[in-house]
Amino acid sequence: MNKDKVMIVAFVGIIALILCSYFGTLFMCIATVNYFLILIGFLFRISNRRLHVSLITLGILSDLILVLTLEFQRDAIATAMSFKLSPLNQAHILCSTLATILYFPMVYTGIMIIKQRASRVWHKRFGYMVIIFRSMGFILMFSMLKSLKNL
Repeated sequence: MNKDKVMIVAFVGIIALILCSYFGTLFMCIATVNYFLILIGFLFRISNRRLHVSLITLGILSDLILVLTLEFQRDAIATAMSFKLSPLNQAHILCSTLATILYFPMVYTGIMIIKQRASRVWHKRFGYMVIIFRSMGFILMFSMLKSLKNL
C-alpha cells in the first residue's frame, strides 16, 4: 500500500469538500465525503482489510441515507423519471443509481468473504464497478448545480 496515494486522495477530497461547501449544496458536501470515504477505503483493500471494511461500510451507509433523504425531501425519483433534467443530469442519476444498486451484491459478497464462504472474484468485480459508476456519478453530480437552481 502506497501511503502517498492515500494522502493525495485525502488532500483532493478536502479540496473538493471546500469547493463543494462554497459552490455546492449540503447534499453535495455529504456526497463528497461519502465518495472519498469509499475511495480511500478502496485503496486500503489490500493493506488493511479492517480499515477497508470500516471506511467502505461508513461511506455506503451514509450514501444510502443520503439517497433516502433526497427522495423524501426532494422527491428525487419523480424528478428523475420526469426527464425534465439535462442529459448530463440524467447521466449522473443513471451512474449513481447503478452504483447504489451494486452496493448490495458487493456488500453481500464482502460478508461472505468475512464468513469464509465465498471467493473474492465477484466481490472484486462488483467493487470495481461500484468505483467506476460512483466516480462517474460524483463527477456528474456537479452538473446538477445549474438544474437545482431552476427547480
